[in-house]
Amino acid sequence: QWLDGRRSAEYGGSYFEHVKGWWRLAKLYPDRVRIVYFEDLKAGLAREVAAVADFLGKPLAEDVLEQVCTACGFAAMKGRHKVADDIRDRVNPVHFRRGEVGSWREVLTEAQARRVDAMA
Repeated sequence: QWLDGRRSAEYGGSYFEHVKGWWRLAKLYPDRVRIVYFEDLKAGLAREVAAVADFLGKPLAEDVLEQVCTACGFAAMKGRHKVADDIRDRVNPVHFRRGEVGSWREVLTEAQARRVDAMA
């Protein structure tokens, strides 16, 4: 369903078109749009949060950075993510799965991974 865009209503269409749209905007307006990668967040959440804050012109004090990282950690965000029953058919209820880099390899078949690559 996700590959076909039937579980991406929260993106206003397919997930792939959503990402491509933001990618184009980031290339056109690099001073206004910053792309953040999940892998970078996992490798150094505090570093990436600080970089985003600096990008926004709002550097964070160390204690505030620590609070933001606690609130934005995977477990905290997954714990807050709830999808109402009446929209589960349109919105991905398991948006936050495991929070591990590369775990998609355990979910997608090789054929599905090729489809994702072709859409990118």
